[in-house]
Amino acid sequence: MKKKERDELAEKHIGLVISCATQYRHSSKLPFADLFGEGCVGLLYAIDRFKDRKSKKRKVKFSTYAYWWIRRFILRAIEKGGEVVTVPDNIREQAYKWKKKAQLFVSEFGKIPDDLAIAKDIKIDVQKIKNVKKSIAIAEIPFDGENNKLSDLIRDQSGTSFELFKDREFLKRLFQPLKGKEKKILKLYFGLDGQPSLTLAQIGKKFHLTRQRIHQIVKIAVKKLRKELNGRDQESYSEHS
Repeated sequence: MKKKERDELAEKHIGLVISCATQYRHSSKLPFADLFGEGCVGLLYAIDRFKDRKSKKRKVKFSTYAYWWIRRFILRAIEKGGEVVTVPDNIREQAYKWKKKAQLFVSEFGKIPDDLAIAKDIKIDVQKIKNVKKSIAIAEIPFDGENNKLSDLIRDQSGTSFELFKDREFLKRLFQPLKGKEKKILKLYFGLDGQPSLTLAQIGKKFHLTRQRIHQIVKIAVKKLRKELNGRDQESYSEHS
């Protein structure tokens, strides 16, 4: 590949590096610039290796292939420096309490509680609640009223770039483990296929189900997608290593 073509391909996919580096900037003490730099090295490495894969006629999109290497280089840099930030047990315990109370509040009142309401309920200072929310990813399930993004919900465990969620073929493969109703509900909730996202209540009316039941279906389906992505990540590791 000529240098000009290589540079153009790297420039076109620099967003993947930014996305991956951003994902790990809060879980590592390494500066964002270092994470970004390692990601760029991974991107260039992927560009050089991708040509050989094409010659072997293996069907895979470059963005999918590149993101795997970008992520691998960034994680390797974090591990080498021993810079992974661990979340203290007391923070995890407080986060668990916050999640449980928030979920109960949403189920009962249909909206997200403010920090003050939760703080009073679990007898924790409001500032501590805010610190907990900053220290650990606590939004594992969708809440009605939020800006629903499929990539935000399932990316945390798999590391998959949100750019891939724009790929129709990628979504088609990803949704394979889901049942018919689960697919339809998830597409409506996240606004896929060019549709505006609907609330749990709106979807419930369409399917003649309660809001709580739709919430359960979304939660179960998201878990399946996470499992599918984690499985794909393991396959990628075996194939790339």
